[in-house]
Amino acid sequence: MRRTHAMLTILLLVALLAACAAPAANAPAAESATESAGNESTAMADSGEPVPGGTLRVAFQNEWAGLDPHIASSYSSYQILNNVLEGLTFYDDDMNLQPWLAESWEQSEDGLTWTFHLRQGVLFSNGREMTAEDVKWSYERLINPETGAGNAARVGPPETKIEAVDDYTVAITHPEPFGIFPQSVGFDKSTGIVAKESLEDDGTINAPIGTGPFQISEVEGTTRLVLTKNENYWQEGLPYL
Repeated sequence: MRRTHAMLTILLLVALLAACAAPAANAPAAESATESAGNESTAMADSGEPVPGGTLRVAFQNEWAGLDPHIASSYSSYQILNNVLEGLTFYDDDMNLQPWLAESWEQSEDGLTWTFHLRQGVLFSNGREMTAEDVKWSYERLINPETGAGNAARVGPPETKIEAVDDYTVAITHPEPFGIFPQSVGFDKSTGIVAKESLEDDGTINAPIGTGPFQISEVEGTTRLVLTKNENYWQEGLPYL
């Protein structure tokens, strides 16, 4: 009965967490909890405005299949990663492409190179500033055949060159024109920017460090996970939880 109830209410819970986090952020997966140090009440103010703080518990039907954004391919995994990682671009609720970690971009005349200008002052959840080197590292790991990423083509073939021009400028050069590249990297969190220090000694990523509204605080196998508020989140006032 309990499992049936969780399945019937899952869409409502996903929508609630999305409203509490950054725009279009989705809910965490199986038996996950989003917590903050504030009041655990879920009450709303008289004006209808959300009240910061609280705890949201969400049950999903399926366990997640890993949290390495470059390898994970399950929907449950992405439900978690959507709250932790962000990309250079982002699709809003009306499916319009928006600048996100990148403020602007342009394509070279020959169509081979895309240059992105990053938002300054964006911090990872561990307090370190995100720079072009992080974009370079994330994309190079994604397209490296040894990683075995199923979504590597969103960035390009292995021959793609990624250059950190300066701290806030990154250039991506493809062997052939890639006209929809900004759209491609905004599609899902496999192209989210990950802090290099997320990498374990064995070369895996089990708890990615990102710039999203939440951070991974506890992981118990594939059945329980706790996300907590990213106190360093660059969007003022978010997330509400």
